[in-house]
Formats: sequence, C-alpha cells, structure tokens
Amino acid sequence: MRAKLAEMRGDEAGPAPSTAAPVVMRLVDLPDPPLRLIVDGRSFDLVNQMNQARAEEYRAWEHRSRLAPG
Repeated sequence: MRAKLAEMRGDEAGPAPSTAAPVVMRLVDLPDPPLRLIVDGRSFDLVNQMNQARAEEYRAWEHRSRLAPG
C-alpha cells in the first residue's frame, strides 16, 4: 500500500488544480459541506483501498484489542 501511496506523490499527486478547483468551489454554497473531499477518481480508489487494508488489519488484531476491559 505504501508503494501505491508513493506513486501519488509529486506530479502524480492528484488532478491538476484547474480541474480540481471547480469541484472544490461547488462546496462553498453547500449548507453542510464535507470536512474532507477526495478529488479525483484515482485518488478516491486509492483511499478506499487504504481504508480497506486498515480495516482488515484492525480485524486481524481485534481479539487482542478486546482483551482490555472497558
């Protein structure tokens, strides 16, 4: 997963500002805009993959997490 994240750095770090700006500007008029927005389909897919990997890791160690009372 870190390799994929490294791919997104530099010039490949998302859409060009000229294409991202109109999307972001649409948030201004929303009554309840999101605190975070993933702009670009490739970035969205990568974030979903990273979240899925993180959730799988949490599940793998869930039994240890639940050993502590509380």
